[in-house]
Amino acid sequence: MEIDNKGIDYIFSDIVGGNGPAQWKIVFFGFFLNAAGGVPLFIHMFAAFTPSHRCKVPACESQPGDEWMTWALPDSQGSSNFLQEDGQYDSCSSYRMKDSSGECTPDNFSNETMLCSEWVYDKSDYQETIATKYNLVCDSEYKQKLLGTMIMVGLMFGSILGGRAGDYLGRKVSCYSSISITTCLLFISGVIPSYEFYAAFILLMCTCLPIHWICAHNILVEAFGVEGREKCIAIKDTFAPMYTAILGGLAYFFRPYAHLHFANGTLGLIALSTAFFIPESVRWDCVNANWITVTFGAYTLALNITNLSGDIFLNFIISGLAELPASLVIYVLLKYTSRRFNLFFYQFITSSCCVALALIPKSWSVTVLIIFLIGLSSSGAGFVMVWLLPSTGSRNMFHACKALQYWCRISFSALILLEAITASHHRNPRIPCRKRREKISMNSTGIKIIIILEAKATS
Repeated sequence: MEIDNKGIDYIFSDIVGGNGPAQWKIVFFGFFLNAAGGVPLFIHMFAAFTPSHRCKVPACESQPGDEWMTWALPDSQGSSNFLQEDGQYDSCSSYRMKDSSGECTPDNFSNETMLCSEWVYDKSDYQETIATKYNLVCDSEYKQKLLGTMIMVGLMFGSILGGRAGDYLGRKVSCYSSISITTCLLFISGVIPSYEFYAAFILLMCTCLPIHWICAHNILVEAFGVEGREKCIAIKDTFAPMYTAILGGLAYFFRPYAHLHFANGTLGLIALSTAFFIPESVRWDCVNANWITVTFGAYTLALNITNLSGDIFLNFIISGLAELPASLVIYVLLKYTSRRFNLFFYQFITSSCCVALALIPKSWSVTVLIIFLIGLSSSGAGFVMVWLLPSTGSRNMFHACKALQYWCRISFSALILLEAITASHHRNPRIPCRKRREKISMNSTGIKIIIILEAKATS
């Protein structure tokens, strides 16, 4: 079906109105619609959170205090967490006892180390998570990191399918179908005790989420005429930081990971109820998603929020709200600078912050937090910019670049997994150059993308 876009804009602006109560009603219900896709994205960061841990030494667990650790546990040899200081003791090994049935005394421990078979976890934040339930630490740490890889694989597939599903099946049908699948997965994953299923859940959920995002964005924006679109996007893009804060709040109040999944599933049910109030898009043309390299930096930072020093719930909420000012200030800056310059500037700031985080001492916890928030805010502004690029050609190019970006992120995740497995065999998990390589590579990739944009614009 061919539609004359100019004619539709004329109808919106001169006949029915393209910026009236009917459109803003859709935006209002769109907040609840988008919650089902925005809140659960990083749910595994809490459900599979890895707290501080140490080897369990049965003979010493009944001892008061922690003085016994000085002779039962070796000193820390480093950590794979690049945002926190190393712990005092090695979390993956202990000294071998000379007499396993003997007492917990210095004379009963040799200098020979042995790998842990059981662990004691810090339960100040969570009594149980996926990581503590299935011991996804030390030699099995790569399984926890694999969840981040599943996110990127799912987002890549969803990005490829999202625009096509919306164009072929309709924005509304595709959007609410993806919500239905995601909601079912959230409820089921809270009751089935299996790490393998949980990894599959992450993959399927993140495949559905881009379909939801793309189609929901098109439903909202395509309901407006030319004059109302930027206002719609300005309001809509304030939703994402709020969803991050909502997830942080839910994670704080629903500590059992199963309850957290049920709470997010309930948001999906609320989103499904908006189908009675949100109509199908009146513009049945090809409008694809627009993320590019900015997603690389955004997810690199976002997937490490819970690794920051301090309260994990407060850090998550603050990090989410840090993107809110960027979504508003950017519309003022666009009056004085071009879109390409803004996109380059925000991507450069984000990647520079990532490089800085890989280099500065982790004992500077306040400095780490400030740089982290600056980078996350800048990545949020980058997301807004790519939504605003207007031409169909630009959108198609961004769609292709986005899929390439996800593939690159998966490649880096594969390297992380390989290094985690290698570290588990060599018992030397500290590989400080890895994060630097990733951030510097992302920086150069962002610069190349901007050069391509300029060449396209001037041709």
